Amino acid sequence: MTIARTGAAALAAVLALAGCSSSAEPPRAAEPAPSSPSPSPSPSPTSAFCLNLSTFQVGALAYRADVAREAEGNGPGMEELKRKAVLTLRTAEPMEASAPPDIAGDFRTAVEAIRTSSENLKPGKRVADVWKPVWNDESIAAFKAVDAYECAPGGG
Repeated sequence: MTIARTGAAALAAVLALAGCSSSAEPPRAAEPAPSSPSPSPSPSPTSAFCLNLSTFQVGALAYRADVAREAEGNGPGMEELKRKAVLTLRTAEPMEASAPPDIAGDFRTAVEAIRTSSENLKPGKRVADVWKPVWNDESIAAFKAVDAYECAPGGG
């Protein structure tokens, strides 16, 4: 599958998830299950994490899609990628402290992937240096989990 098709598939999956809130459970990165039978507390709908989640999801999706397009030679260019990364990372800053325990690890992985990728947006770096941090197996799983996460209990 080409990079653009992979990006398109990721976009389609996110859009499908956004339109369907009845999914059983969001995908998760491989982590050991908690030993306690009680579920983690529900995130507060007024927490910075929940208030900014949809903005982060859209920003991360847009950045990753543009990185995939850039890798195929028809992206927006380094300056636009930098701009999107900065906006997405600024959105993530206040979210980190209030990330619910069940998504915090995936959220940190997604944020770090964007940060690492964007730090490589400079002359002399290879396209792979920008692409790999956001399109490797670990980050793909983390982005999927964050994209599918919903703060509102019962989500609709």
